[in-house]
Amino acid sequence: RFSMRPSSVQACVAAATLARGLCGGPGLEGRIRRVAIVGGTHGNEYTGVYLVRRLEALRGELLGAKYDSLEILTVIANEAAVAANRRFIEEDLNRQFTAEKLAGGAATAEAARARELDALLGPKSSPRFDLVIDLHTTTANMGTTIIADAWDPFAARAAAFLVGRRPERRGVYNALH
Repeated sequence: RFSMRPSSVQACVAAATLARGLCGGPGLEGRIRRVAIVGGTHGNEYTGVYLVRRLEALRGELLGAKYDSLEILTVIANEAAVAANRRFIEEDLNRQFTAEKLAGGAATAEAARARELDALLGPKSSPRFDLVIDLHTTTANMGTTIIADAWDPFAARAAAFLVGRRPERRGVYNALH
């Protein structure tokens, strides 16, 4: 899994480019069949929400018959926070995906939603999707930055693919698990 921090709506099309490009890339044939694109993990980050909604509206046009074997799921992660124009309702959704928190019975809106998303996307130990793209935005002047887990060779390759297609993008590798 990796996160993209797009600086503009046009840069968000990189998610569809990534899905299409990796689907048929050298050595990757048949490996990428299911992709989840998630926006709205934080309710006040609208670029991901906009991209998810645009991808839903343009699904056939962006993928077309050439990529009919590629399944793309689009998800607004925290609809309640998006509707409230707040980062979160009770606690940060992004911090709810540890094994301990997912197993716990916390009653917050975000804890319940994390369990729903974990069931939908599959736990990290046995994911239901080959690739999960979690879109975030920031107020920092980072341009378009792709953050990938350095310990995940596929995420690192995906980031390199995107940076290679548009040199103004930056790749940042997270060494934490």
